[in-house]
Amino acid sequence: NISSVLEGSPLLGDIQKHRRDLESLYDEIAWELPDFGQMVSLADFMHTYCMVESHSHAKHEGNESSPLMVPLLDLINHRSRGANLRLGGSVEGELRLAAHVGRHAIAEGDELFFTYSEENEASSKFFKQFGFVDEDLPVASKVSFPLRPHHPDYSSKRLLFDESLVHTKLMLERLGGDDAESYLGQNSGYRDFPKFVIWRCSPESAGFVAQTPEAAHEELLPYARFVVFPRGTEALRTECDVTKRPPACLWPLPPAEEAAAAQFLVEVVREHIRRYPGSLEDDERMLRELSGKRSPEAPYLRIRRDERRCLMTLLQQVEGIASTTSEAPMQLPREPERTTRKPRSAPEVTTRELGYSWLLFLPALLALGCTARSCWRRMCKAPRHIE
Repeated sequence: NISSVLEGSPLLGDIQKHRRDLESLYDEIAWELPDFGQMVSLADFMHTYCMVESHSHAKHEGNESSPLMVPLLDLINHRSRGANLRLGGSVEGELRLAAHVGRHAIAEGDELFFTYSEENEASSKFFKQFGFVDEDLPVASKVSFPLRPHHPDYSSKRLLFDESLVHTKLMLERLGGDDAESYLGQNSGYRDFPKFVIWRCSPESAGFVAQTPEAAHEELLPYARFVVFPRGTEALRTECDVTKRPPACLWPLPPAEEAAAAQFLVEVVREHIRRYPGSLEDDERMLRELSGKRSPEAPYLRIRRDERRCLMTLLQQVEGIASTTSEAPMQLPREPERTTRKPRSAPEVTTRELGYSWLLFLPALLALGCTARSCWRRMCKAPRHIE
């Protein structure tokens, strides 16, 4: 059960989204080729797609990357350190497989190794594509630091995020109204305006050391100051850099506000750690029990354990920032308690009551439910066969 062994991990959401994307792709192909859906089941399509995806690599030219399949290359095992083969550059449009020539030549009978991963690629991303964990790749934890409705000047601060995010969030808010959380659930986060951070650590063999610990002071703390800044929009524009999206307050705030910013970081990181089930010690124990058993759960559990270990280094950094504040943090308005209750069902509405009000939701359905291409195919395009 992937949902169980990856509980709390951002990788679970990535896998679920990938599945939904493949289901949409299957539907699009079946729309274009009516016989396809009868000849190929969704399960067979997904299995075949993933087989191809897990045996493909990428060709990089400038800032562009494209999928690449090389015959026989999938027979060569992966090694992120000490690989003795590489994909060479293209010669007259032909991509060649070239052996490294250096201090250590490839002796007759030596096994060949090729590096599947990109430089500094996270082990979880690599695992998602190829299905096994490379213990030499760095660990990455994705953390969301959200501006929430209880923060000071939320209504004006949210407009200072990326324009596309603001547009989408405000559209959802207008369509959902004041009662939206009753249907979406209090944990939906649809009113949150997040800053996402990828926190990277070295692999277990190197001790899960944070790769850029200075980012906690140089990137996260300036953003946290913006979140807790309590003295109005005009003062914010004067004291902080609002040209950034989201803004950053590069200079220390008054002591109580500075302490509140540090406390915000600590609370968010702890919140992410609490999303994982049980304790880190439980994960360590289960991994030891599964060691050597070739259990299908083991790689998922390892990803989860590694992310938690990496998050602990982030927690150490933000707690270190909090320990340097000399005053108690200023009191922010209390955030409404987030529960795990299921959202209630929408009330039943009769056809007479509904009237034409469904048209109000059409823009959201178009923006969120399908791409422009699939909408054109499914809603606007004329049928292929007309009697």
